[in-house]
Amino acid sequence: MSASALAVLGSLALLGASPEDAVQAELKALQGSWLMVTSEQWGKKRDLPPIELWVFEGNRAKVYVNQQPSGPDRKAWTLRPERLNPWLTHHFKFDPAPTPKALEQLTQWRDQKSITGSPVLGIYKLEGDTLTICLGGYHDKGKRPSDFTVAKESDRRVYVFQRVKQ
Repeated sequence: MSASALAVLGSLALLGASPEDAVQAELKALQGSWLMVTSEQWGKKRDLPPIELWVFEGNRAKVYVNQQPSGPDRKAWTLRPERLNPWLTHHFKFDPAPTPKALEQLTQWRDQKSITGSPVLGIYKLEGDTLTICLGGYHDKGKRPSDFTVAKESDRRVYVFQRVKQ
């Protein structure tokens, strides 16, 4: 979490601020563009080329992607996400009070007019310009993950993002 966000949260705690004030401070710290740099599922971590950009606006993150070029050499890829039509939008409910911090995510695909389905339970941490999100999978049976690990047999997902400096 950035120093300014920590200062805001610390000030809110000292002032006896409400949980809603803490959520608003957290949302403010998350605003902006985040580039996904790694993902992990089924116990496999993948370093990613810069093809997926999440832009947080309020409690939503619009996801923009570039298509992956053909060819196996990821080091040769020079893609940069552009703000074209969003692929999908994630709608979040954040709760910064527990440790680890909790979230619920609903996904709205580009061609859907409304959100359907049940929320995915997850956790997150914000450390400076790094955001880590862990979302529960089917094998978590509706339980929120308690840590950021992914076992070989787990469909839990962990995403790591770096803030895009404007």
